[in-house]
Amino acid sequence: MRYIIKIINLLFILSVPLVFITFSLALVINIPALYQYEFNKYDVGHSTVGYFTNLNSQELKSISTGIPYYFNSGSAEEPINLIVRGRELFNEKEIVHMIDVKKLVRLDYSLLLIFSAFIAIYTLSKAFFFSKIGWRPYFLRLLLGAVITLGLIIALGLMLVFNFDGFFLAFHLVSFTNMFWILDYATDNLINLFPTGFFFDASIYLAILTGIEALLLAVASIMFLLKTRTGRHSR
Repeated sequence: MRYIIKIINLLFILSVPLVFITFSLALVINIPALYQYEFNKYDVGHSTVGYFTNLNSQELKSISTGIPYYFNSGSAEEPINLIVRGRELFNEKEIVHMIDVKKLVRLDYSLLLIFSAFIAIYTLSKAFFFSKIGWRPYFLRLLLGAVITLGLIIALGLMLVFNFDGFFLAFHLVSFTNMFWILDYATDNLINLFPTGFFFDASIYLAILTGIEALLLAVASIMFLLKTRTGRHSR
């Protein structure tokens, strides 16, 4: 029984960074203003090809809201239907790739729900025992989870700075079972709307958000532990 409890406690600690990362990713994915900022930064309206050259600000705004809407609506297998200037913006290859991306987004949502539920159940179940053993062990585990999160963010940051291209390639090779993610600037609007710089910036936003969340939790946990250090201790 003791080993089972240790395993559950370990899962709780590991759930903290998983919740922070999946939550931050879901947040970055669903902020249209971030898309619009990146579109303007990389001047993607002048990069799109064919019928969709020189997209104006209103058209880019509709794309920035249409992408998150697609991720959150319908089934995971549903193809995107993003109409710009009366036509579907993406070609067949891009549509297939967007379905694959949508599946990853839905996986992120599922993991966020599962690990959040686990933390909630763990907290509620432990509450029945805290009247006897105190809250210190719980906050120590939260603090450890926050520290692990910060360690992961530092590692991610170093990887992004020194080898983002390698990280980006490895992510695609692991995440997708086909080669539809290999796009052509000359024929595919998806890669023109979302150049590599977009994903580098999004990764930075993800790291910053996750880091802030972990720091807040670490500070709150340390404050509680300092406040209760003269109180009753327990194993």
